[in-house]
Amino acid sequence: MMGPHNEDLNPDEMLEVIAWVRHLYTGPVKDAVWLNDEQKKNYTPYKEGEKISKDVKGQCEPLPE
Repeated sequence: MMGPHNEDLNPDEMLEVIAWVRHLYTGPVKDAVWLNDEQKKNYTPYKEGEKISKDVKGQCEPLPE
């Protein structure tokens, strides 16, 4: 739906969404202004179709089925 959604997510959920969108970034690491120098050294661009193990640190809990 269109319209304001500023009350749909709490601040933690907003940060999770931002992190998720940023992990999809595939551009040059020099343009990733949200990464610090250490993070830029370890940067690996997202590859479409990439499978991420469920036990990787920082994964969100899956939604109940």
